[in-house]
Amino acid sequence: MIDEFDDTLDSPMEENSFGYNENDDPAHSAPFFDENGIRFSSSGKIILSFPEGTSGRLVIPEGVEHISADAFKHCGQFTEIVIPSTLKTLHYSNYRKQNSIRHFEVHPDNIFMHTDSTGSMLYNQDFTTLFKASCDYSDPRLPFGLIRIGNYAFQYCTKLTNIVLSDTITDVGASAFAHCTRLSDITISPSQKKLTGWLFMDCSSLEHITIPNNIRRIGTGTFAQCTNLKEIHLPEYLQVINSQAFLDCQSLTEIFIPRFVKSIGAGAFDGCTELCNITVDEDNAKLSSDKGVLYNKYQSQLLRCPEGSRSFDLQELLSSLAPSAFAGCRNLKSINLPQYIISIPDYCFSDCTELQSIALPQGLIAIGNSAFEGCGELKEISLPPTLQSIGDYAFSGCASIEKIDLPRNLSEIGRTNAKEDEKTGCTFYGCTSLKELSIPNRVSSLNEYCFGNCTSLELVSISYMIDFLNNDLFSGCTNLKKVILNNPYTVIEDGTFDENVEIVVAKKNE
Repeated sequence: MIDEFDDTLDSPMEENSFGYNENDDPAHSAPFFDENGIRFSSSGKIILSFPEGTSGRLVIPEGVEHISADAFKHCGQFTEIVIPSTLKTLHYSNYRKQNSIRHFEVHPDNIFMHTDSTGSMLYNQDFTTLFKASCDYSDPRLPFGLIRIGNYAFQYCTKLTNIVLSDTITDVGASAFAHCTRLSDITISPSQKKLTGWLFMDCSSLEHITIPNNIRRIGTGTFAQCTNLKEIHLPEYLQVINSQAFLDCQSLTEIFIPRFVKSIGAGAFDGCTELCNITVDEDNAKLSSDKGVLYNKYQSQLLRCPEGSRSFDLQELLSSLAPSAFAGCRNLKSINLPQYIISIPDYCFSDCTELQSIALPQGLIAIGNSAFEGCGELKEISLPPTLQSIGDYAFSGCASIEKIDLPRNLSEIGRTNAKEDEKTGCTFYGCTSLKELSIPNRVSSLNEYCFGNCTSLELVSISYMIDFLNNDLFSGCTNLKKVILNNPYTVIEDGTFDENVEIVVAKKNE
């Protein structure tokens, strides 16, 4: 289901910057200057970046007031950070990849930041916000009155085994406990309303957790890669489970969805290889379950089939599938889709590694991006005559398909309206058993690597609507022998075909 709530709840907490936005400071956009490899704003009050490879003991010069976002981006690992009296903000993004910090030294005249007595924790001026803890911390004693824990605060504290978040703590930032691989016991503050994004990512020692009843939202990737998480009790008043919330929780076998949950994001249970049963409270107004499979309330849409499921009997009146609905279902070998389904969404059957055959409905119009990607055993698939589009990577890695008849009404192979920064193409990439293919005449373009590494492909007939072939279209097609161009004006980019490939061109109209 599409998340109906504000995504900013998963964003990093701005409190770490004291409300300062460097883009609002005229010095940030003004000309800069470099000194000793450090890049300053023209005022000299903002450090924009430190020299590449800087590591060890970092001394921030006196007079600097702000460290901008990602100023440490190209640096190495710091073990100690020395903070001058003038520094007001150290942007939280700079903690993201620093997993070696052992000590903070703050000038006694600094009124914006303080440390504890050991220099192992960096706080704001009144000790209500914890910015960052030493990565060497094993037994944190949080001060009374602490309200906020910043983004990445305990990230990579690999010695941390347990922690209690007191009732005064209302906000815990994104990735605050990510990669705490020994963390096995945590008491969550009952004052929190949400669990932020990637909060416990890769806490591989976490086996059981009880979430307080006042939590309304589990953020994106909150428990991602908690590979030993076996049991979790979701709170009674929970409303939203964001995308990838339980990504790769490989030990989770079942989960109960409470009555007030109204939205579950895409991929929330992807990679939960042992998950066999998803059960929904009967009083839930938005969701339901049947035989351990997650549906919408009226079971017209299948939202998620658990990856460990062994039952694949679908409701007859099922009319739609959610993205990733069957992704990773390793026990799925064959399936018949109900007649009312008109599209197969993105990643719907991706990585169903044992899927050998599928009966598609006769009214099917679209096959989405990566819909069957990684289905290496898929041998039989008959595309209905109503099919109009096939997405990027749709059959990528389907190494057992020897023949696929593209229907004449097909007009799109790969996205034609992709954003500039999106990688497109690869629709049949790695179909290593595919021997021949005919592109229907309504198809007007083919994207990058559409037939890449189709090592058995020998014969291709190209639509007369296609007027250009790029040189990576048939990359790795080592056995290609013959290409039929139905459009005599089709331009072939240099290097598209080997010299031994026979090009048969249709005659030009006189």
